[in-house]
Amino acid sequence: MSLDWTSNARPFAEATLHDRCVVRRGGGEQVYDPETQSYTTAPGSVVYRGPCRTRPMGGGDQDERTPGQVVSQRRYVMTLPLAAAGLRVDDVVQHTSSRDPDLLTLRLRVTEPQANSSAMFRRLVCEADFG
Repeated sequence: MSLDWTSNARPFAEATLHDRCVVRRGGGEQVYDPETQSYTTAPGSVVYRGPCRTRPMGGGDQDERTPGQVVSQRRYVMTLPLAAAGLRVDDVVQHTSSRDPDLLTLRLRVTEPQANSSAMFRRLVCEADFG
């Protein structure tokens, strides 16, 4: 019997990640398509695709005031399998399936990827900006 209980428990814990998401890096540039004669936004390269869980972070909205506008920022904690390593600040998360249909239209930007030597999951602090 293994003394590393996290290795044994991890598959059961990861089974609680019911939603699916994709994490992309880069992209956002306008690319001209000569076939359609229009510009589209490049999606970025996929750095993770798989199960996830999302929850709002405590504390509610934060208002960021800049000259001429107020932008409300909502923070979320994304939970991914521990194997989803190498995620970075400014990676973009989008849900591809979820029990909550409102998450399907939400784009989240990673602000704080977290590492922990005794973690069962990979956690990311993310923001959704509402202008």
